[in-house]
Amino acid sequence: MYDALTTNRVYRKKMLPHEVVDYMCSLTNKHFDKLVLDGFIRHIAYYPVGTAVLLNSGEKGLVSKYNPDFPNRPIIRVVIDSEGKMLYKHKEVDLSRKPEYRIVDIWDI
Repeated sequence: MYDALTTNRVYRKKMLPHEVVDYMCSLTNKHFDKLVLDGFIRHIAYYPVGTAVLLNSGEKGLVSKYNPDFPNRPIIRVVIDSEGKMLYKHKEVDLSRKPEYRIVDIWDI
């Protein structure tokens, strides 16, 4: 199911990994055994390395490292500030250590 939903089809566009994981979680105990799904999710990146993301702070960045302990809270390399200016020196934000930050969208580079 994960592969089918993250792949473009003639009848629909592919979904992003975090959208598929959320969708599959909504089917827990209906279509998926919770223990099996939990095991699967531990091995799937919600936001794969290289994914361009928009943070709630208005900053934009790239996922630079997957966080296996908190798969929906990766490490982000911020490259554009909240005013839309490119940063000459990027900053790393570990979302698992900064609860005030969260990913609100994906953006195309």
